[in-house]
Amino acid sequence: KKNKRQMSSIDSITFDLPNDYVENILDLDDINTRLENIAQDQEPKESFDTFSLFYSIAIHFDKVSITGRSQAVEILLQLISREMTEVQRRIHIDLSSDDGRFHLNIIKMLSFLLAEYIIRFDNDQTNKSPDFDMPPSEV
Repeated sequence: KKNKRQMSSIDSITFDLPNDYVENILDLDDINTRLENIAQDQEPKESFDTFSLFYSIAIHFDKVSITGRSQAVEILLQLISREMTEVQRRIHIDLSSDDGRFHLNIIKMLSFLLAEYIIRFDNDQTNKSPDFDMPPSEV
């Protein structure tokens, strides 16, 4: 069974993920608590441990504070960088093809979320900024 959720009224993008990838969607209070906990640790947790957090932020993106959004982007960048470093370190040592696919899927998943956040930031800015290319409306 697939778990479909509408992402935003702005772009109508839909995530379609099996339930075993995202066990639960966090509410805003849980999102804020998890972001605070990660900030206090100064080091993001494992990618799969935090995926429900990032997925939940994407679901509730319009309601998450700009600080929370920015923090999520920063954490995603750290996780992607760490994952890339790990793959590069292990590629010549002991990385089996299954392990390689596993790490590649993590990188793709995190990069997809990062791209989604950037699109949403851009949409927010576009919707909040006056469109100077449009002629003034006649009243």
